[in-house]
Amino acid sequence: MSSLWRSEEARRLFDRHCRPIRSWTVRDQYSRDALLAMRVDPGRVAIGASWGWLYESPSDRSEWAAAIWRELKIDPARPLLAVNISLAAGFDLSASTAALDTLYRDDGLQIAFVCLDFRHPGFHRDFAEIAQSAMTAPSVIVTIPQAN
Repeated sequence: MSSLWRSEEARRLFDRHCRPIRSWTVRDQYSRDALLAMRVDPGRVAIGASWGWLYESPSDRSEWAAAIWRELKIDPARPLLAVNISLAAGFDLSASTAALDTLYRDDGLQIAFVCLDFRHPGFHRDFAEIAQSAMTAPSVIVTIPQAN
């Protein structure tokens, strides 16, 4: 396990912000072990968050994916933060967009808003456009097409 998780500062942050979480669903045993090392009750941690994370494609589609990102003016060789935003009650838009601006400015992250508008077309896109307009950093909006 990374030494990052063993520092006292990491433990204090985890205890303050994550300890109140009642149940965890993680993708693998490694992730479960990391939570157990942070003193989370084993009965609160289940494996199986998204089985899609464990899928391995029989073919390499990395060049296809890189071409899609390049069309959106995203450099596949640079760090990218993909955000799915929803302006739920209590959501602090200004703090979130300020954090995204900081990540762009200080860490060079590219920002992409991914719109998963399967149930309600335009729902995530509307929020992404609001967030994008509140930011100073450049970003792109990626709409995942709805299957017919």
